Amino acid sequence: MDAAAEVVDWPNVVMGFCFTSAVEIAKAKSDLSPSYYPLSFAILLTFLCLFVAKLIAQKFIFASQVLQKVAIFVAATAFVFATTIPFPLPLKCATWALYAVSLLFTAICFFN
Repeated sequence: MDAAAEVVDWPNVVMGFCFTSAVEIAKAKSDLSPSYYPLSFAILLTFLCLFVAKLIAQKFIFASQVLQKVAIFVAATAFVFATTIPFPLPLKCATWALYAVSLLFTAICFFN
C-alpha cells in the first residue's frame, strides 16, 4: 500500500460522524433527557466549523486551520460529555478533571 492511500481525511470522517449523530439524536428525540441538548449543540458546532473550514480553505488558509482546531476541541469536548452522561457524579467530576488537565497540558505545549 502506498503512502497516499494511508492518508485519512479526518475532517471528512468527523463531518460524517456529526451528521450520523445528528440524525440518530433527532430520531430518538422523544426519549432523550435534557443533558443531550449541549451534546447536540457541540456536534452541530463541530460540523459547522469543519464545513466552513473546508469552504474557505482555498482563500483563507489560516482561518481554515483555526476553525479545524476549534472543531477538534469541540469534538473532544462533545466526546467527553457524551461519555460522562450516564456516569455517577463522582466519576463525572473525575473525568472532567482529567479533561481539564489534558487541556492544560495541551495549552502549555502549544504556547511553548
